Amino acid sequence: MKLEMKSITRIIVLLICPFLFVSSSKSQQNIKTVTGNYLPVDVNYNIESLKKLLINTEVVLSDVSAFLKEDPANKYSMQFYTRSGFAFPEKQWIEALNKYANDSVKKQRCVKLVEDLEMKLSIFEQNVVPIWKSFLPETEHTRIKSSVYFTAFTSFDAINIHDNIVINALNPKFKTNVDYLLNALTHELFHSGYFSCSPYLEEPLLEQKIYYVLETLHNEGLTTHVTVQASELYPSPDIVEYKILEDKSQVNKMRHNLNIFFSQIDSMTSDEVLKEAWILGVQQRAFYVVGAEMAHKIEVEKGREFLAETVAKGPIYFYELYNSIAKEDEKLYLFDFSNHLSPANELHLAISTNNTAGIDRVKNKILASKETISQTELEVFYRLGYRLLRGHKQLDNAEIVFKLLLDLADNPSFAYAYLGEIEIERGNLVQAKEYLSESLKLDEYNPLALKLLDSIN
Repeated sequence: MKLEMKSITRIIVLLICPFLFVSSSKSQQNIKTVTGNYLPVDVNYNIESLKKLLINTEVVLSDVSAFLKEDPANKYSMQFYTRSGFAFPEKQWIEALNKYANDSVKKQRCVKLVEDLEMKLSIFEQNVVPIWKSFLPETEHTRIKSSVYFTAFTSFDAINIHDNIVINALNPKFKTNVDYLLNALTHELFHSGYFSCSPYLEEPLLEQKIYYVLETLHNEGLTTHVTVQASELYPSPDIVEYKILEDKSQVNKMRHNLNIFFSQIDSMTSDEVLKEAWILGVQQRAFYVVGAEMAHKIEVEKGREFLAETVAKGPIYFYELYNSIAKEDEKLYLFDFSNHLSPANELHLAISTNNTAGIDRVKNKILASKETISQTELEVFYRLGYRLLRGHKQLDNAEIVFKLLLDLADNPSFAYAYLGEIEIERGNLVQAKEYLSESLKLDEYNPLALKLLDSIN
């Protein structure tokens, strides 16, 4: 499927919004596991969609519309299609289901897959929690909380929408193999732990085009490093990034390609950066491979506790820490971050002074330059509001940011949703419903608005 730039941007925003193995390689071996302290894990595993599709296929085919309307996994799949700018390919989905129903050999294999998955899920957390918690910082807010849905016949492999994970068990990437599925689940759930620390970060607010590459490099790289540690539990030898990590020359080539890309970012627009980041960093896996190698280097040189602390301190700290210990020919491009501060950072500094006149001055300055601020850059304003609301519980200050976004965003659906959350925190449920209603008028599938409205009702 050929992706237009607008669709690429939508998918990237969806996947990064906190608000989406082989035996260990020689370079990754002999690292002592640190058990860490208690990690709150609250995960609900749901394989009902998979059972209906793979075992009770004929029942689903007898009333497809009912299944698509009622199935919870499909609800989040639909949100992915909608927010990515694509229509759900219902015709192809039904054709694939009919083809499966008439293939007795494949059906027998898939029924066994469901049975094995159900059995191995029963001890999944027992196996992976010690690994997760050794790579996460010991803070009062670090946690893994999510709902996991297994389904089939979607066009994606795995997605994460507001801590609702949907995994397409029959994606070719997983080879109809439970180990591949649970390896992917180890990966996706670690993201939940990573993002549980996001509202509490104190790093400067960089331009989105810079912050996106740093955060994805950190998040996907560290998560890949974590899942490599789970390789003995859930081996997945054909995953592309795991194969590349075995070959030092390929890792070096990917780092070189990233350095060329990073050195050109100053002259690129945000949309151009996101497009190249998607191709090089995500599709070609450079963020996963180079980020994992960075994580490994930090762990070897500084220890796993230092590596875990990067989750609490943020992607800028991770990037600079790696460069401080890397050999000269292994360093990544040296950004001057002071030249890449977002307008949202100036707003944050004004808010931190509690000076109303100063805040209004910065707001007016931002509104006056509205035409020069891309819609992509507004992700940084959302990040600021998110930190103030979720991390610092500064409702009034968060309200300043989200109300500003009502004027800046072409579609402020999420701004209205967060304003609804603020009113819920204040106990003003009538006003909250009004904001959430406005959010859903602009985006009927807005996952945050739907979740908050459900909590009220």
